[in-house]
Amino acid sequence: MLGRMVSPPGVTFHAGRFMVESPALDSDDAFLELLAGIRRTIPNAVRDVMTCLPDHLIMGMSAETFWGGKIGAVEFEADLRVHAGDIGITLGATACAAALERMGVSLGGTENGGPCASARQSVSLGPLLPAAAGAATP
Repeated sequence: MLGRMVSPPGVTFHAGRFMVESPALDSDDAFLELLAGIRRTIPNAVRDVMTCLPDHLIMGMSAETFWGGKIGAVEFEADLRVHAGDIGITLGATACAAALERMGVSLGGTENGGPCASARQSVSLGPLLPAAAGAATP
C-alpha cells in the first residue's frame, strides 16, 4: 500500500467511508444534492475514524473543502471539530492555498466558488489566503 511506503515512523493511515446514493450529475441542482448527501454522512465517517484516537484528521475530499471559498472552508472545519474534537485538521482547500502561497503563486480574484458547480463558474483560491501585509483585503 502506497500510504505505508511513504509514512514516517509512527504515522498510520485510517480511512473513513460513507455511503451516498449515485445521483445523476447532469445539472447544478443534482451536484448540490450530491454535496448535501455527502455532508449528511460525514459525521458518521468522522465518528468511526475517531475510534483510533488520531492526532490529526486530513479531509481528502476536494469539493467539500473548497465549496464556499474561505468562509465555506472555515465553516466546514468548525463542523468537523464538533465530531473530531481538538485535534489537527487539514482540508484540501487550505492545504492547497498554503502550498501555492509558499511557492509565491499570486491568487487574485474574489469569487468564492458557489453556488453553481457548472463549468462556467470559476473558482478562486484567493479568498482562502490571508491578505499580504499592506495589500487590500477584498
